[in-house]
Amino acid sequence: MRMRSIRNYKGLPADVTLNSFANSVQLRDREPKYQPLVHQIKQTEERRETREVELDWFDRDEDDIAAEVKMLNVGTCKEVGPPSLEFSSSVFPYDFWFLLSGFIAPEDVGRFASISPLTRHIVSSQAFWRRLYSRYFSPELELSSAYSPESMSRPLGLRARVILMLHLSYSPFRAIKNQSSVWPDLDKLVGRVCTLHWSSKLSRSQCFFYFKLKDQFITENKSKHQEYFVEEWEEINVDKGFLDKLSDINHNPENGCKLLQVCCANWCLFPSPLSQKLKRVSVSVSHGMKHHKLQMEFGGPRGQSGDIKVLIDSVVSLKVLDWWDPQYSNINNNFVK
Repeated sequence: MRMRSIRNYKGLPADVTLNSFANSVQLRDREPKYQPLVHQIKQTEERRETREVELDWFDRDEDDIAAEVKMLNVGTCKEVGPPSLEFSSSVFPYDFWFLLSGFIAPEDVGRFASISPLTRHIVSSQAFWRRLYSRYFSPELELSSAYSPESMSRPLGLRARVILMLHLSYSPFRAIKNQSSVWPDLDKLVGRVCTLHWSSKLSRSQCFFYFKLKDQFITENKSKHQEYFVEEWEEINVDKGFLDKLSDINHNPENGCKLLQVCCANWCLFPSPLSQKLKRVSVSVSHGMKHHKLQMEFGGPRGQSGDIKVLIDSVVSLKVLDWWDPQYSNINNNFVK
């Protein structure tokens, strides 16, 4: 067998033998090959000793065993179970929540209604909205006759009228309205259906375009007051469904509606998107770089063949008004008139 030649490195002889490493004076970190065998022999001897001790356990004296146990000082471990989830809670009666509802601020009505089913039932009652109206209404505000105490005696649509009155008179709500934003988020209008649209001219050139968009997935919570019916009325022909409609405080035909107000510098003509669903909306810069351009795409639920594209150039400003905004009701009432 031919041996490979080893190159001469500095500090090493030409021929390196096994004896130079095995009988070297310098100690190596590597353990000798016979070390694992020594460990195995020691472990077997320890096992034998423990077995002998276990066998001789019953023959040993009790005092010796007790002395060894004291020397070990082995602590007993306790089983750790899951943490206890017991909370101290108390259920308050209906009268407590009813009295507390008389001190709830208008901006905290939603939080108060989400506490429990009792508070939700209180918020959906006529007494709650009548007390809220009496706390914040003042004859000095000079509001319209729709918010007068005589008009508020009618329960139909009481909740919506109280909310509109608060946005006219309550100072925190008026401060929020005064915080004007440059451009609203139009993506929130995607998915709504155009129920109405009209236009109005300000001058020979400027005009307003209005698009009334409604969310079709919002359901109205109709309040029924069957507990107010007397048993004697059953003998009389009384239409309970008609009485429920007249006493529905949650009645609001404008619920879920938003009004898109577009102010333009020039008049433009576009197809009617009535009863169509808004699919896409975008705002870009117009051709003259002076104004903005609004693009809206409306379509039905089936296919894209009947899509309607509305292009409004020379847009000066945009506003999105909710149904409780005073501007919304003024524009809507003027159009109906």
